[in-house]
Amino acid sequence: MILNFHKLLLFLILFALFTSCSNGNDKTNKKEEELKMKYKGYVYAPEFPEDLEWLNTSRPISLKELKGKFVLLDFWTYCCINCMHVIPDLHKLENEFGNELVVIGVHSAKFKNEKDKENIRKATLRYEITHPVVNDKNFEIWNDYSVSAWPTFVLINPLGQIIAQISGEGVYSKLHTLLQDAIKE
Repeated sequence: MILNFHKLLLFLILFALFTSCSNGNDKTNKKEEELKMKYKGYVYAPEFPEDLEWLNTSRPISLKELKGKFVLLDFWTYCCINCMHVIPDLHKLENEFGNELVVIGVHSAKFKNEKDKENIRKATLRYEITHPVVNDKNFEIWNDYSVSAWPTFVLINPLGQIIAQISGEGVYSKLHTLLQDAIKE
């Protein structure tokens, strides 16, 4: 009877140790938490090609270095009136979510003269665009993200996953609500 009591006691101690070890595994808990996320994406955002020209930044930016932040890609071209109409919305989003959000303009030229970095620089100054802008003159990023219209917005969560793609004007309230809810999560 004493032998059975010791076996039972040993079993309970081992069970308690095993349970506490598996519950304390941060990687397991983190993965379980990620699976429960409402704003978890199913596709990881493609990284930017390395050889592109950048404006409003001292060096090229990688998505990898932005993990932990929401990233909003704005696919635009400076001769597109619809693209100009959304600039005030982008400014508002940048001001409201400045600590959690990074906006990156992806300038994908519609016409040959729009591929020129100096022309893009002048347009960013004219429209007071201060966030980083990448010159996607050969549509590399555009194709990687399957964009088909100007303007298009792609929202990437802090894990580097795409959680939304929205085209056209009048998207401020959608993006604002989406960011507000996703940041809370």
